[in-house]
Amino acid sequence: MDSLQTQVLSAIDEERGALVRLADDLRDHPEVGYQEHYAAARLTAFLRERGFQVQFPYGGVDTAFRAQVGADRPTIALIAEYDALPEIGHGCGHNLIAGSAVGAALGAAAVISQLEGSVAVIGTPAEEILYQTPGKVLLLRAGAFSDIDAALEFHPWTATGLLSKDRALVSLNISFHGRPAHAAADPWNGINALDGVLLTFNAINALRQHIKPEARIHGNITHGGEVPNVIHAFAAAQIIVRAEDRRYLFEELLPKVENCARGASIATGAQVEIVRTSEIDSTLNNSVLAGLLEQAARDCGVPFGEPVELGASTDFGNLSRAVPAAGFMVDIGLPPGTPWHSRDVAQAAGGPGGHRAMLDAARIMALAVVELLRRPELVQQAHAAFQSASK
Repeated sequence: MDSLQTQVLSAIDEERGALVRLADDLRDHPEVGYQEHYAAARLTAFLRERGFQVQFPYGGVDTAFRAQVGADRPTIALIAEYDALPEIGHGCGHNLIAGSAVGAALGAAAVISQLEGSVAVIGTPAEEILYQTPGKVLLLRAGAFSDIDAALEFHPWTATGLLSKDRALVSLNISFHGRPAHAAADPWNGINALDGVLLTFNAINALRQHIKPEARIHGNITHGGEVPNVIHAFAAAQIIVRAEDRRYLFEELLPKVENCARGASIATGAQVEIVRTSEIDSTLNNSVLAGLLEQAARDCGVPFGEPVELGASTDFGNLSRAVPAAGFMVDIGLPPGTPWHSRDVAQAAGGPGGHRAMLDAARIMALAVVELLRRPELVQQAHAAFQSASK
C-alpha cells in the first residue's frame, strides 16, 4: 500500500468514532421516505463542518443533498441512503449506507489536493418507496447525476461480495369502480368492485404456475369497501411485479398481470384503472468499477466472497443504467436465517457488526475513488464498459 492509500485510510480511522456516532444517530431517529429531514440535515451539517460544499435541498427533492470536495472532472459519486421502514426503523441498514458514503468521502478528501477531479456524496431519499417514484429516479429526471462520471454504493447484508443480480420491479395501483346497491335488498342492481380485486388476485395466483422461477408477484388490498351491507362501489390494490430479466418483466410478465385485472373487469362489470406508479430497473454492475472495488477490498483485508444475488430491488439499478456504477455488500454479522427488513437488522445496524461493515465499506470505496482520480484512464475504461453493457 502506497503513501496516498495510507493517508486515505488514516483519515477514515481518525473519524471512526464520529462516523459511528453519526450512523447511530440516524438509526435512533428513523424516518420514512421523503420525510428524512433530520437525517439529511445531520449529514449535511457533518460534511459542511469538514469543508464540503453542500447543496441542500438538491435536485428539487426536499430531503436530497449533494456535498462535494475537489474541483472539475472526473466527479465520483458516493451514494448515501438514509430512509427507514415504517414501524421497524432501520431494518435495511440505510444508516450504515449513509455513514459509509460519508466516511469514504472523508478519506478521499484527505488527499484530494493530490488528485485531479472531485468526489461528491449524493444523498438519495426514499429507496424503500414502492408505491411512488423513488428518490434516485426523481433525481435522475432532474439531471442531478448529469455531471457524474461514476457512482459507488455499499449495502449491508448477510454476505460480503459484489452485487451480481437483483430484480427489476414495477408497482401497479389497480382500482375498480362498480355501482353501489343494498347488499341484501337489491344486490342485482349493484356491481361489486371488491369482486374485481379478489378475482385479480385469484387470476394472478393461477398465473404463478406459468411464470419463471426467479419472478415474483405480491400485493395487498389498499381499499376493500366501506361497510359489508352495501355492494362496494370502489376497491383497490397494489401489486408489485419483479423479475431479474427486465425484458421478460416489461414485455411478457407485466402485460399478463395487467390482463388479470382486465379479465376481472370483464367478469364483474366493474371498470378497472391500472396505473404504473414505480419502475425500478435491475442493476448493471460496471465491470471496471467492480474490479476496483474487489482490489480495494483485498487491500483493506476484506476479501470478497462469491458475488451476491440479491432477491430484492433497488433504485440504484436506475442509476446504474444512467452512469457507470457498481455496488457491493458487506456482512454485518447476523445469525444465519435472520429475516431482512426486520427489527433484528435494525438492532444490528447499531451494533459492532454493523459498525465494522460500515467502516470497511468506507475504506473500500475511498481506495476505489482514489484510483479513479489518479488514473483517469480507468474512468474512460469504465465508460467504455458501460456503453458496451448498455447495448
